[in-house]
Amino acid sequence: MIVLLLIALTTSLVVITMRHDVSTVVEGEARRFAALVEQMCQEGIVQGKLFALRTDGVDGYRFDAYSADGWQSVDDDDVLRPRSLPDDITLELQLPDSGGNGRQQYLVCGPDGALSSFYAVFRLDDSEYRVSTNEVQEIQVEPVRSD
Repeated sequence: MIVLLLIALTTSLVVITMRHDVSTVVEGEARRFAALVEQMCQEGIVQGKLFALRTDGVDGYRFDAYSADGWQSVDDDDVLRPRSLPDDITLELQLPDSGGNGRQQYLVCGPDGALSSFYAVFRLDDSEYRVSTNEVQEIQVEPVRSD
């Protein structure tokens, strides 16, 4: 009986620890995404051009810059290089102003630093974090509460 009790306690501690670790990983990815979006906007101001973020499915995202030839992928920049998410973390990017016409959607930041409205949800198992802009275009990271 004591052995079963010890096994049950150990198992519950492992589950609690794993849940905390999952939440920490998802929160870290959401915060990294927010910091990179802010950096993208700073690059737009410094370089005086449009920059955009687009998803690569649900498991990554990349940055593009607008030039005379249209949108060009930013592949040779240490900060704005294409990003892959860790295993099993998914990204859902929603751009309310885009109209959802089925074409590739871009999260755009202009040369004046103006960022389009968006929200992104990072998800792994039961852990979800939302990155979004508020009414004054500040980027926020917060856990998604499921009631």
